[in-house]
Amino acid sequence: MNEWILVVDVDPDIRSIIEKVLNREGYRVACTERGEDALKILHSKSFAVVVTDIRIPDIPGLAFLKRIRETDGDVEIIVLSGFLTFQNVIGALRDGEAADYL
Repeated sequence: MNEWILVVDVDPDIRSIIEKVLNREGYRVACTERGEDALKILHSKSFAVVVTDIRIPDIPGLAFLKRIRETDGDVEIIVLSGFLTFQNVIGALRDGEAADYL
């Protein structure tokens, strides 16, 4: 497997755990804690999946998902978050921005 996955989360421990698991499964992984950095990384290569928290410091969650989709219309987005609100879940999934919300 040579697919790239981008992980976006402010918590370095979460990023590290996800990266280790994905690497062990054969994926190549890029990580960042900031939305603007993630968007720059998305411009640099083709990613199969973005795994992101809904709460990142520099771009509001649902707006970040829309910007990911504008940057790469084919990338799958998975939201992985401990911050669960009905509005965020419905907003992320309804418009097709995210494939799943965990």
